[in-house]
Amino acid sequence: MRCSVSIFLAILAIASALNDHEEWMHFKQNHGKMYKDRVEENFRFSVFQDNLRKIEEHNEKFDQGLSTFKMGMNLFGDLTAEEFLERQKLSKRNIPSISPKTENVEGKYDDDVPDTVNWVEKGAVTEVKNQGDCSSCWSFSTTGATEAAYFIKTGELIPLSQQNLVDCARDHCYGCSGCWMDRAMEYVEKNGIMKDGDYPYKGQTDEACLFNVSESVVKTKGHVFVVTGDEDDLKKAVARQPVTVAINTDYSFQFYQTGIFDNPNCKKDKAHLDHSILIVGYDTLEGVDVWLAKNSYGTSWGQKGYVWLSRNKDNQCGVASYAVYPVL
Repeated sequence: MRCSVSIFLAILAIASALNDHEEWMHFKQNHGKMYKDRVEENFRFSVFQDNLRKIEEHNEKFDQGLSTFKMGMNLFGDLTAEEFLERQKLSKRNIPSISPKTENVEGKYDDDVPDTVNWVEKGAVTEVKNQGDCSSCWSFSTTGATEAAYFIKTGELIPLSQQNLVDCARDHCYGCSGCWMDRAMEYVEKNGIMKDGDYPYKGQTDEACLFNVSESVVKTKGHVFVVTGDEDDLKKAVARQPVTVAINTDYSFQFYQTGIFDNPNCKKDKAHLDHSILIVGYDTLEGVDVWLAKNSYGTSWGQKGYVWLSRNKDNQCGVASYAVYPVL
């Protein structure tokens, strides 16, 4: 009997390894993965297998109704959780203080706001892009908020240049090593910003800033912070226009696929904010309040690049801890 059990387990192990290898080949092909040598590829394959097991274990909880979101393999499948989080660094500089003068602007919102808002459906949001290996999420959320603000004011949707910010925003900004969104907005206030087509994204920090003021298409007047930690104030702001926010992430965000992202392990204090996304709407789905956010991981991540985050859940993941939007 013991021999039969051992043989059965061995067969299962072989089948699992073959299945992992087949998925690994699909993963490499789908995401254009290449490695410098066999040692590197073997290591990445072992990481990939570990991530497969994490995803499977989480999805068992999802199937049992113990989680509100499902995970899936994506472009980050060959990264450890530590490597993923290293890419998420929002800035080498500590989070800046938020001025009370901008937190409590009298009459900045209407008294009544709608129960649901979706700026994607309103045509105010450009297509989802991929920041790649560069920690430039701050530039994507800043351009996204600026694009939307310009559309709301003029009716024209212009894709703006993330690389312009990565190369040229230098005041407490570090290109592919991060920046806070208010600093990026200060750059646009002082200099303006070019179109994405005129200053295309490279996903790396160039030494030279190629900004041409004659080709600047948008220049903002200022920026406003949402009241720290106040999701009701954030809701009022999003009813007016999309808002950049900083959140705390972990491996479950790394492999988010669908559903309402509700993570009890998220931290909400400012010290742990490590990624910037763009809040483009809010709603209530099956009795659960949610934020709709545009990410910068490409369309193969999440719901074609978007994520539903739980709302009114004690400022989960710090979604309202550092939220700011531009003013035209």
